[in-house]
Amino acid sequence: MSASYDKFVKRLIAYRKANGLSQEEMGRRSNLTQSHYNKIENMSKIMSYNSLAVLNRTWISADFLVTGIEQKHTVLNDLLKQCHESDRADFMYMTVMCMELGLKYKGAEHEKYQQISRNEIKLLRYDMEDNGAENHSVWKSIRRINSLTQEKISRELDIDIKTYRDIEKGKSKPNVEILSLIYDKFGYPPSLILDAENKNYLFIINEIWIRLSEELQNKIENELKRLMEFIHSIRS
Repeated sequence: MSASYDKFVKRLIAYRKANGLSQEEMGRRSNLTQSHYNKIENMSKIMSYNSLAVLNRTWISADFLVTGIEQKHTVLNDLLKQCHESDRADFMYMTVMCMELGLKYKGAEHEKYQQISRNEIKLLRYDMEDNGAENHSVWKSIRRINSLTQEKISRELDIDIKTYRDIEKGKSKPNVEILSLIYDKFGYPPSLILDAENKNYLFIINEIWIRLSEELQNKIENELKRLMEFIHSIRS
């Protein structure tokens, strides 16, 4: 198994021990038997997509388990809370557009983050625009952004081409080792890969946000506040 997946398992074990949980309880939280869960900790089995999704919905962030990054709280969280629930998706989309323009003209605070952030923003935008559309596949978007063929991405993820094609077509789900590798190789956390009901766009939006310069953050924040005022005015 990959070093990427090994990190995931170590975080899973650390979470269990820090919370004083038995393997039996962790199995229950993952919708697994104790025996199956024990094999995951012993690295003789790989956690499935479905088990990670169950943990993510109820107990612990899939993003943290895969990336090791804690959920950030930024001004964007506070602005989002001011939105009517039905406007939040549109507000997040406008936030992504503002950050994309900011990166285009100002760049990230640190040069090394510019291309990473641009790729993450593109995937966010594609996913927000296409989610729910027929034949939508986040995996196709990843290949498009990174100029990869199915053969090349399957080699990067160390899986056979048929397995990859089934994932891209939605016939099967990527296990956690594949999710760990897509993060390590390309920087895309589970937030951008999981199905709609398990997504957490704010995780990756905040990660991109903190890479921006303070000047650019302030400019975008001011524009978003004006947008908020506009939304409130047409709602009243």
